[in-house]
Amino acid sequence: MALTLDHLDRLRGVHHRINKSLVRHECNIGTAILRREPRPPVYVDPRLPERDRLRDRLRKLDEERRRWSVQYAGDLQSLMDRLLSLSSKHRELQK
Repeated sequence: MALTLDHLDRLRGVHHRINKSLVRHECNIGTAILRREPRPPVYVDPRLPERDRLRDRLRKLDEERRRWSVQYAGDLQSLMDRLLSLSSKHRELQK
């Protein structure tokens, strides 16, 4: 059970670090987009394709965050099930 609890703690730490990294990347990309917001155009703005590229990167980061969240939920559920099973076996052995 101790190993399972340790694994749960490590999984939570990894999930936290990944989410923090993704948020940092999103903030950096969002800042880059804001810097490239067009002024009232009188001419063709050469920054528009770059802004679209940055928005595509934001979409990809969002997809990655969703994928990690689903994977985290699945891993967490399997570890919780294992912990519950170990706990019930431990109770049976104590009887």
